Amino acid sequence: MIGLREAETMETGETTRKSLLAKVHIAKKELGLTDLVYRQYLWRWFAVRSAGDLTDAQRERLVDIYKLNGWKPKPGREARELKRSQDRASYAQLGMIRGLWRELGRAGKLHNPTDDGLSRFIKKTTHVDRLEWLTIHQAGGVIEALKAWAERAGTDSHTSQKKGVL
Repeated sequence: MIGLREAETMETGETTRKSLLAKVHIAKKELGLTDLVYRQYLWRWFAVRSAGDLTDAQRERLVDIYKLNGWKPKPGREARELKRSQDRASYAQLGMIRGLWRELGRAGKLHNPTDDGLSRFIKKTTHVDRLEWLTIHQAGGVIEALKAWAERAGTDSHTSQKKGVL
């Protein structure tokens, strides 16, 4: 019977193996290698007929060879999610949106001054379902729209402060 640590190691090793095999086959396809040429390379460089017979180190070396020959792997899911999160509106922008919405609500300029009302306004103006999902650019547009609304309604404390009026 194996322990938890050994099972985790085996699972990690299997994940690494599958990940490397996937990279090998994706690179083969993207480089346009025929099956015959691909197998000749495997035989010439590693004396095997299948990438499944390679060790992890050999698979890594094969991926490196593909990179030297011009293959560029696409960023993984984690990199894409990081990029996506960097495009999201900042907490300061979200706070500004909520603050402007509350200000308009206190002035009686909203039919629905609740968070649900704000969500509906966001959906109507940006076609985004949730405030937290706005991009930096979309949040900037919402802020400008709310500021303009507040200014027209005569409740814009942010604009009056900019002009030097207290």
